[in-house]
Amino acid sequence: MSPLALLSLQITTSFVVYSAFAAWVVQPAIGDWSPRRALRALLWIHVFRFVPLALYAPGQVSADVPRVVIDTVARGDFAASIAALLALASFRAAPSHAIAATWVFSVVSTIDIVHALVVALANGVYKHPLGVGWFVLILYVPLVCVSQSVIFAHLRRNGLRQPASATVGAPTSSPSPRASP
Repeated sequence: MSPLALLSLQITTSFVVYSAFAAWVVQPAIGDWSPRRALRALLWIHVFRFVPLALYAPGQVSADVPRVVIDTVARGDFAASIAALLALASFRAAPSHAIAATWVFSVVSTIDIVHALVVALANGVYKHPLGVGWFVLILYVPLVCVSQSVIFAHLRRNGLRQPASATVGAPTSSPSPRASP
């Protein structure tokens, strides 16, 4: 079996397994949760996207892996990790901005996922020894993709489009600043 065929088989299997898990276990479990609680739980998966920074560690991947692949994957995932952490922090520190921060994270994450996959596959990353990076590629990348789709679905399904209206305990309309108490 060619490396690309093996990678395709393993990633496809992971997508099927994670999609089934999301549909049969995660969605029913978080279905009764508040939208904010569900988003917080889903964001935690993405906080660990700093792991691909290990691509910069000596001996982790073949020296033949193009530098553009390493840079794209490591930096993009790290940016998504920071964006996820900031979104989580906003749920605690600035609840009125939490949904907007989650949308920003989702855009950063999706751009990173698409860009990294295009760059990695176009540069034949599957042809090189990747060490533990192979397992990240076949196990964690599909998890990130499926959980990102669940986050998007949750944002859309719950009408979480306007951050100000999603503030916990916030009134639906703001009183005039000159209104008397």
